[in-house]
Amino acid sequence: MKRYSHTALLFLLTALFACSTPKSLTKKGDKLQAAGLTQEAANNYFVALSKKRSYVDAQIGMKQAGQLVLNDKLQTFTKHNSFGAKKDAVYSFLEAESYHTRIKSVGVELMLPEFYKNDYEVVKEQYMTELYEKGNELLEQDQFAAAQVLFSEISKLDPNFKDTGALKQFATIEPIYRTANDAFEAKEYRKAHDNYQEVKKRNANYKETQARISECLTKGQYGVALMPFENASGVQGAEAKLSAYALSALIKVNDPFLKIIDRENFDRIIAEQHLSLSGVIDQGTAATVGNLLGAKALLSATVLSQKTTEQKITHQIKKGFESYQVKKLNPETNTHYFEMKYKEVNYKEHSGKSSVVLTVQFKMTSLQTGEVIMSKVVERSALDEVLFATYEGNATNLFPANGNTVLTGKPQYNSLQSKLNAPKSLKDIASLTNTVYEQAAGNMSAEIGQALKNLVK
Repeated sequence: MKRYSHTALLFLLTALFACSTPKSLTKKGDKLQAAGLTQEAANNYFVALSKKRSYVDAQIGMKQAGQLVLNDKLQTFTKHNSFGAKKDAVYSFLEAESYHTRIKSVGVELMLPEFYKNDYEVVKEQYMTELYEKGNELLEQDQFAAAQVLFSEISKLDPNFKDTGALKQFATIEPIYRTANDAFEAKEYRKAHDNYQEVKKRNANYKETQARISECLTKGQYGVALMPFENASGVQGAEAKLSAYALSALIKVNDPFLKIIDRENFDRIIAEQHLSLSGVIDQGTAATVGNLLGAKALLSATVLSQKTTEQKITHQIKKGFESYQVKKLNPETNTHYFEMKYKEVNYKEHSGKSSVVLTVQFKMTSLQTGEVIMSKVVERSALDEVLFATYEGNATNLFPANGNTVLTGKPQYNSLQSKLNAPKSLKDIASLTNTVYEQAAGNMSAEIGQALKNLVK
């Protein structure tokens, strides 16, 4: 036998009831009740009252059939309660209470004797106590997930039962907190930090969470010092420009463990200690410099090349045809009409192009081991070009030419019109230059950000 889901059945019943009137639904309910199909009858009365609450016949039917349905649910509750099936008793009463509320929503009050409610409160208290005790046993066994399920169930039945709220929170947060502690002891400061942050979201004052977050950042912080950048491109000031963009990009890296020691502080500390970082950094020098700077790595970069191409906007004369209309007389009909004519004209086609290609190399060296953490060459380019047309006459009537032939096809006409409406200025070289430096610095910071995730676990 084919089974339908609860949702599908509700949809089907809704569709069937949608076109029915309160009167027809009530009559059908009467027939079903007479046949002993009380639940089905109650459903019809309910829908009838949903359509028209004041329909008396449906109220009478709902009162009778609904009470029988409710009584049946209450008897189920009593049976479970008598046999000591506390959970079944609790949820069967809640089902009965929900039905009572549902029928009340269409204006019919069914009888729910007070002694049922009293019995429910007693068995609910007993059931929640069992859950509470079992939940505490599970907590003692560090079975936090299972305990959390039980305390969640208690909270749904009675949010104020004993200290269930606190225990539920403990069962949820404690395993995360312990995971964070384990990571902290293993010096996996990023993992610990992320878990402590998760604890903080749930309870900012949980145990030593706040202090541990600060400790993670202090112990796991990875300082990167920016060395003076070099310039092998021959373009004056290229290293300073790259350094400025690199610092800006690194500051934007969304990593709480990244600490940037900028050029100004770097130069001051090195000068005060009379150190030179030219040439290869060995392990001894690296450790000394790292301690002085509070850094674990040095970032160096070299502008290898910066190539600029600037083709200023030039133009050439192009032949075209401008359309116009001539009024003529049709002698046969003695009516006028317009004939399309074309006159040869000249227009200008302009073109220009500017580009900047930048190649930089950056390297990050560990101040703990002297080893190169990463080294990469980055090339970025920015290009702007224009191709447009200008015409001093009526541009909308301008058509391109092929020799002495006017090209009236739509694709050819639209292509020329696009040129007439195209942008007529090039981006300046300075703007393109800034773009490539920003892109190169962004790539550099992204690479460092990714490396940092591996360096600080």
